[in-house]
Amino acid sequence: MDSELNMSHHISNIVSRFSKRLQFLKYIAGLSWGPDVMTLRMLYTHWIRPVAEYGAIFVAMASPAQLDLLDKLQTSCIGAILGCTTRASRTAMEVHSHIPPLGLRRLKLAARFIAHALRFPINHPTRMTIQGAPSPYILTPKTTHNKPLNLNLSLPYNPSSPLEILLSSYQTLALHTDE
Repeated sequence: MDSELNMSHHISNIVSRFSKRLQFLKYIAGLSWGPDVMTLRMLYTHWIRPVAEYGAIFVAMASPAQLDLLDKLQTSCIGAILGCTTRASRTAMEVHSHIPPLGLRRLKLAARFIAHALRFPINHPTRMTIQGAPSPYILTPKTTHNKPLNLNLSLPYNPSSPLEILLSSYQTLALHTDE
């Protein structure tokens, strides 16, 4: 367990497992032989990417350097799938392979979790936490700087993330239905 909740232990575990599967993908993805691109993409999305998405909501608390390490591993996977050189653009490879960035996947998974949690009963601790109501079950973890943890789920180029839109639309709806 990571006592400081900076996710370093979890990220190193993900990187270790991801790297082993990446090596297998590179082994079977030959340039002149092996499965086609669609089969390799399916192998990545169904067997390798779930390792990186495990605990995605909490991985968002990791440092940008740790998140960049996961992004680099995904870029290596996409390069192996497409047979690209190591100098190819990350964005171009993601577009060409139809594999979204891990940051967007984390946003999608967080929005899905919040939408699911908001269907819980009104007095459920998870729903109360998401809505910002005080809950007797909330534990406040201590960080090294004694600051509250920030789930940085929004992207820098998007002023209103899907998560914020989802929360604001739910809060508007909740004002009219929950009384």
